[in-house]
Amino acid sequence: MNPSLLFWGLTLIVGLPILTVALEEAIKYLERQGNPLASFLLKIRRYFLPLLIVLLVLQQVFELENDQLTVQIVRTLTTVSMLAVLISLMNGILTTGEKQKSWQIHVPNLLFQTTRAAIIAIVAVYTIAFIWGVDLSRVAATLGVGSLVIALALQDTLSNLVSGFLLIIEGPIKVNDWIVINDIKGKVIDINWRSVRIRDLKNDVFIIPNGSIAKDKFINSTLENPYSEHSLSLIFSYQDPPNRVKPILKKAVLAAEGVQSVLVRVFEFKEYGIEYAIYYVMLDSTSLSKGRDAVLSRIYYAIKRHHLTIPYPCQTLYHVNSCDIEREDSQQEIAEFLHSLSYFKNLDSSLIDELSTYAIIYYYGMGENIVKIGEMEEGLYIIRDGLVKLTVEDFQGQEKEVLRLGEGEFFGEMSLLPKRTNSTVNVTVIDDVKTIFINERSAEELMEDNRKLALVMNQFIEERNRLINQAKQTPDLPSSEVNSITV
Repeated sequence: MNPSLLFWGLTLIVGLPILTVALEEAIKYLERQGNPLASFLLKIRRYFLPLLIVLLVLQQVFELENDQLTVQIVRTLTTVSMLAVLISLMNGILTTGEKQKSWQIHVPNLLFQTTRAAIIAIVAVYTIAFIWGVDLSRVAATLGVGSLVIALALQDTLSNLVSGFLLIIEGPIKVNDWIVINDIKGKVIDINWRSVRIRDLKNDVFIIPNGSIAKDKFINSTLENPYSEHSLSLIFSYQDPPNRVKPILKKAVLAAEGVQSVLVRVFEFKEYGIEYAIYYVMLDSTSLSKGRDAVLSRIYYAIKRHHLTIPYPCQTLYHVNSCDIEREDSQQEIAEFLHSLSYFKNLDSSLIDELSTYAIIYYYGMGENIVKIGEMEEGLYIIRDGLVKLTVEDFQGQEKEVLRLGEGEFFGEMSLLPKRTNSTVNVTVIDDVKTIFINERSAEELMEDNRKLALVMNQFIEERNRLINQAKQTPDLPSSEVNSITV
């Protein structure tokens, strides 16, 4: 028997199944991690590998020559499949948008498209010249005169193309930069082979040819300072002292996406309230309208949560103590809701009524983090309306959802434990929530005076710890090691 034939036979019989299984496992692993290279391996297993095997069988087992039509067709198909694999690999490593993985390389869209075109051209030349044996030098000579005519007809287009490359190489402007050109001030949202797209403060998009940008003068406001300064003013009642208002506003604005720093100052005393000036700095990668929306949304929920008052600009005074009326209504609402909860059903009615006097209604908006990992929990939150999600960091440091909580459910249970520890979960609002907050001291007294309630809460805490450990992919702790409420 031909030793070479035996070698290739064993390679295909033994090596192929092993390689297929290894690729399948690697693909599943990368897909679970959300790795963009999963598509690259999938194309190797689905397209390139089967065609490569057919080609090896034709050449090594049946010993067909490269110039035979069957081999040429299979080699062409194999080369095309290799092209799909290379483009998939490029799509995984290079990105024109936000990076999914830290190792990815961000490139301008023009460079990305040019690289893709170059790969296609190289594979096409290889297929035509080396597989089918076409003499490309004669083709180039034939097209030479025609190419000159085309170049003269498309000189403006070629000028824009060359200018686009120069913009990328020199880098005077990049996506998300704020520039001023021809009395147009806006943010660069795209640089392609022909033009630069700019969005101004009115959300109008201007398309400026690369050649015009290369010839004209322009100002890049982001080149030296990648941040932008913004301000707004709000008026609050004289009943709300500045030393209480200013920290609330600062914390709320800092929680908005893209905000880097905040300064809150008392600006002026008005006839109907105190005016505050809020100055904040944002990364220019955040759009102006989106950034202002995030800031104002955070301020709204902070005002509602802390019961601050924005007075109406009127000069007629009505001596009605609306705060007391609102407080009485909220206490009654809290008491009625606490009475309806299953885990409070064994409590004396008078005790629930007393607890409601210490409870506070807090409002939070979608996207806000009520509790963060590593921070001390301040008390028990019972959800009146809305929805939150609890997330943890798994063993790979990625955020993973544990569960979602809705009406009647609670979080902040770490504040009930005698040995208080920092929170092990993030609590994020996914649908505007109204919560009943019971501070740490009131919650502890409640547990100390009610053994049955403490036992019920312990069961909740143990079950939640089990879900958290499961999400982290760590083994459950023995019951003796779980910190529990003293009963």
